[in-house]
Amino acid sequence: MRLLQVTFLALQATALVEAGFIKWTLHSSCYRDAAGADDPATADAIINAVETAKKWASNGETALRNSNIPLIGKNLKKVLENLLGTGDSYKEKLEIAREKFKLFKELEGPIGKDGPPDARYENSQAWRDLAGTDEHHKHFVISCRPDLTVVDPDNEDAGWTDNIRGVVEQGKSDLPTMLSQEAMPWTDIMKQPGVPLAVTRRIENPSQDQLRVVASVTFHPSFLNYLRQNNWGAWTDALFADNTRGDALQEYRLKGGRARPVDGLLTFSIVKTMFHEMFHLGPWGAMTDASFSGRAYGWLNNIEDKFTDNPDWFAMLAAAIELYENGFAGKKYVVTELGEVKRK
Repeated sequence: MRLLQVTFLALQATALVEAGFIKWTLHSSCYRDAAGADDPATADAIINAVETAKKWASNGETALRNSNIPLIGKNLKKVLENLLGTGDSYKEKLEIAREKFKLFKELEGPIGKDGPPDARYENSQAWRDLAGTDEHHKHFVISCRPDLTVVDPDNEDAGWTDNIRGVVEQGKSDLPTMLSQEAMPWTDIMKQPGVPLAVTRRIENPSQDQLRVVASVTFHPSFLNYLRQNNWGAWTDALFADNTRGDALQEYRLKGGRARPVDGLLTFSIVKTMFHEMFHLGPWGAMTDASFSGRAYGWLNNIEDKFTDNPDWFAMLAAAIELYENGFAGKKYVVTELGEVKRK
């Protein structure tokens, strides 16, 4: 009897751990091109972005913990105080960030990656099995362009079907706009106010009949086209040279606005964007950008406001730690209060 009880408890504990996993997969737009041919470069770029975001979170969680150890974490703590504040604020925000960063360990995917050509990722049996569970609202699909069907071409108020999530939507949305901008150069689109790099859709508090509605992260197709032509937004020697030189801060100030050298390193980073989007999903708190009145993004806004319900605050924090702990090309960097990026 004792053995059976112990075995049952062990199995129950295992089930709880497995049930906590946040599973994800790719939409066909991320592994096939417009003509239907395989597009392994895009699939690899998206998968690598998720995996790198997980590493940022893991390294970040460890660094945050160590930063509060006297002597050992003194120098890092000084850097992170720009985003976390000092005293009790530092301790409170540190614990909030650590718990959110730990959630990245729960990411499991892409589901169905190794299936046959026509039954991979979101078309795999493994993903279909997940779609039949009440945990499916915790899972998500990453898409590289919106997949929409207009309900009634003669009635614009009828809305459209979001084919990724299987729901009909109406009203104002960035998804149809993203499709209409697909052929436009991203360098033109990004000058327009409020244009998102990606859109995350989820149901924050699902009712019983919504438990199987999956979440989605949809990248702006024009943004991805730009990344395809620019090494997927990866850090490069030239990018670091431009943003770490002695007069970089002065150059940014002369341009006006609030962008700083650290923003220059991160603006086109698919890893930073992916990290940011995770915090819009339910398991991370279903955070929004809109509630910050235009101050959600950028180094200066985040060190001034220090909002722990802002996805970009977490992404900035993870990036600052990554630059400090691992850097780029064998060199480590400190992000200053002014947003400069200096050799450590």
